[in-house]
Amino acid sequence: MIDTKTGQSRPFVVLCGMPRCGTRQFADFLNRHHDVCIQGEIRHALLRPLRDMMAAGDAAYPQGYASNYFQRKRAQAVVELFASFSKARRVMKPKATFHGFKTPQIESHHKRIDQIVGTSFATTAYLYCIRNVADCYLSLVEMPWFTDGPNAYIDKYIESLETAIELRHASLRTGARASIGVLNLDDFIACDDKPTWLARRLFHPLTIPASDEWIKEIAETTDNRNATERATGTRRAKVLGGAAAEVFALRLAEVERAVERFNRTFSENLSCRLPLAAIAA
Repeated sequence: MIDTKTGQSRPFVVLCGMPRCGTRQFADFLNRHHDVCIQGEIRHALLRPLRDMMAAGDAAYPQGYASNYFQRKRAQAVVELFASFSKARRVMKPKATFHGFKTPQIESHHKRIDQIVGTSFATTAYLYCIRNVADCYLSLVEMPWFTDGPNAYIDKYIESLETAIELRHASLRTGARASIGVLNLDDFIACDDKPTWLARRLFHPLTIPASDEWIKEIAETTDNRNATERATGTRRAKVLGGAAAEVFALRLAEVERAVERFNRTFSENLSCRLPLAAIAA
């Protein structure tokens, strides 16, 4: 169980960003730590009633001894709500003191999440997962649940980047009540020294104590259980083709502008490269 002092000294972690960009893989890395408990995905539509429930509790106990008792339990209530309403199997770590959840594209609801978390945790720490626009799409189209055409997908990709930028500006205005960091999946995949990358981009920013030796071990032994081939049984295409290639080529300048704004905001190196074969097609 979390007491209020523990909760208030640590961040509540939200892994977000575009789907098929590493939210599950990075959550799995975090969950290898004995003191970290990251729950699975929650339906976006549930955030409004969860926010209203926490707001009702805050209003019911505004001051006095009842407020003191409620505030002591509030951090635990936040953790229980996300664990109970996650669509995935509950992650059970009774002694964990770092908590959070993962859900792609939940960044668009960051205001509601911040209201749910309130002051029960030191900050709401968003970890925004992203990758190259074409690779993300090529992985998504292999998923049986994905129904967007290329235009709708590009709209959502750009909207997601813009939301991350908005969240970054909001975090600066609110005096660090919320923070956002970027987990660039392409950068992680290409990195030769993955333990150092994980330490610098994942564990150290969250102030999670982890030795170099331990991070090296989990980098080598944590399976990417959500890789496209493992999730679908087939390898995904490496180049865009047909109508999708035409749409991506037509909208490349628009995507480039969005990616450039994102990179400038976060000092990132996100690529918007399109496979050459796709453009030639």
